[in-house]
Amino acid sequence: MSTPAHAQADPPAEQDESPVRKLFSVAQQVFLIWAFSQLAMKLIAPTKPPTVPSVATPGNDAAQPGEVNPFLLPPVQAYTAWKLGQPLSMHVYFSTSPNGDVFSRQWTSAWREDQDAGLPNFVWENITFGDWKETRVVTYDINLPL
Repeated sequence: MSTPAHAQADPPAEQDESPVRKLFSVAQQVFLIWAFSQLAMKLIAPTKPPTVPSVATPGNDAAQPGEVNPFLLPPVQAYTAWKLGQPLSMHVYFSTSPNGDVFSRQWTSAWREDQDAGLPNFVWENITFGDWKETRVVTYDINLPL
């Protein structure tokens, strides 16, 4: 039997989509996934009621959840520890101690050797608090023990 010529021919080749059309369809799918996920999160996720910050008392160190502890916030207004013009003394100690216990030699020198015995210490007296133009200089050559 003879078959018609058009029946034996291959089906016509499908035209390839343009790159712009492919990019648009991918972007459309990404947008739909994002939109559905947002909608699902709003419907499924519980909503939090707005929290009203309350003031903690000084005796109550543990603030309740949602409360703001004002003692952990920066101060609204800072006050100086000393009055302006007050005379002060500054004690300067040099030490090899890693934790800065420069006063321990006053209480424990009876039972241990003082490692900081050769290091200088001095006191600057009559420093006027608030006089920021005052300068003092002391020069030492310090041999730190190893």
